[in-house]
Amino acid sequence: MVFDFGGGTCDVALFQLLPRKAGQPVEIAPLTVSRYHRLGGSDIDRAIVVEVLLPQLMEQNRPNFRDLDYGEKSQFVIPALLGVAESLKIGLCQEIARLKKFDRYGDEERAALVKRNPGVYPCLLPDGYEFRLQSPTLSACQFDAVLKPFLDRDLLYAREADYHETCSVFAPLQDALDRAGLDRKDVDLCLTVGGSSLIPQIADAVAGFFSEARFLRFDDPERTQTAIAQGAAWQALSLAVYGGGIVQPVTSDGISIQTWDGPVRLVESGAKLPYPNDEGWVENNSLKVPRSGLTEDVELRVELRNSRGNAIMRTLWTIQPIVSRGDPLRLLCRMDSNQVLHLRLGLAHQPDREEFQAEVENPLTNVVNPSAKGLTFDTVLMPCLNRRLFRVMDERLERWLFVGITRATKWIYFSTTDGDSTLFLDRFRRLARRRQLTIEGFAGALPKPQSKMPEVNLSDLF
Repeated sequence: MVFDFGGGTCDVALFQLLPRKAGQPVEIAPLTVSRYHRLGGSDIDRAIVVEVLLPQLMEQNRPNFRDLDYGEKSQFVIPALLGVAESLKIGLCQEIARLKKFDRYGDEERAALVKRNPGVYPCLLPDGYEFRLQSPTLSACQFDAVLKPFLDRDLLYAREADYHETCSVFAPLQDALDRAGLDRKDVDLCLTVGGSSLIPQIADAVAGFFSEARFLRFDDPERTQTAIAQGAAWQALSLAVYGGGIVQPVTSDGISIQTWDGPVRLVESGAKLPYPNDEGWVENNSLKVPRSGLTEDVELRVELRNSRGNAIMRTLWTIQPIVSRGDPLRLLCRMDSNQVLHLRLGLAHQPDREEFQAEVENPLTNVVNPSAKGLTFDTVLMPCLNRRLFRVMDERLERWLFVGITRATKWIYFSTTDGDSTLFLDRFRRLARRRQLTIEGFAGALPKPQSKMPEVNLSDLF
């Protein structure tokens, strides 16, 4: 498990290292990649500003402190203090790490530890009015309170307040494990990199989560921050000089195309990438057109699956007339070293006709990006949802949600208030894992409760 927690993102990658053959590079099979673009060190900085520095700014500028509207706070005051928050965070973390190194960070030291930045930090508003923050402070106790939602093992969805957003670092970790079908006890090695992984509380929480794994980290903070870039540079050098990488990527599973007679294997499990080679293609001439089309188009479903039967790609190929049942098809496929599957499908006896082409990135690696826009639960899927339904989930409603969401998207975006959604999400998470859905949360206002759930036809929504 590689846990890369930087300033703007939290990326988790799960790999399987295969036995090394004599004279050959290490073979590595990517299992899961979980990318959270809404979770990074900058989110922690913003939480420090909102929860710690803004109250100090307000207190120091009384009685002249006037009420600020949302735009003034979010566009001027908070951005002006982000650098201060980051500086306080880094300084406090360095002191905590130093005390931990000498085993001197107990409850008493924690209660007394405060980081202070001397100086005056102005916040200029568009009307020319200026607030000043003098000698801002951040205590260890305050920092622990800020980090609490980022270290929550239970609530693994994003929660948004008025001025900042929080998401647990365990969300991408648990998501990667769920999609790979593994338990945290199955992880043997855990490597933490990225600047935000230097936060002692983050490092301790991840190490505790993988309690049975060997915890790997760099002693030098600079190497921790630049490890990914250095690895990419070494890999590029190896490719340029030796024509091959330091590690040999291989497929973690097989890929087949679904036909009426069953799956036809295209890429074998454990195949070295690029497959079959840098420029070559795997050719298959066993497929045929299932029906004729004299005057109308023939639509063929192109479906790729892994060896467990899970769909990797589903799409339609439209063949314009004239085409006859039994006409042979020519299928070409290859998978490059960047784990991009290239597929070409056409009529074998008419090579000049337009062929079907597709590219699938990371077909065997579950890539997650919850930053992508999904369906908002309260405005699209269920405009009549009320608080009572979060706690009582009958089978009819659960099936209704299940069908609607799986038809529309593979990502669920819940708009709920904190607390009311917990039981609901816990119950629905079983279905989410089975269907590889990512559950996301958003703290927003719920619609007014309604006494009766109206009948809704799914066809009206989708």
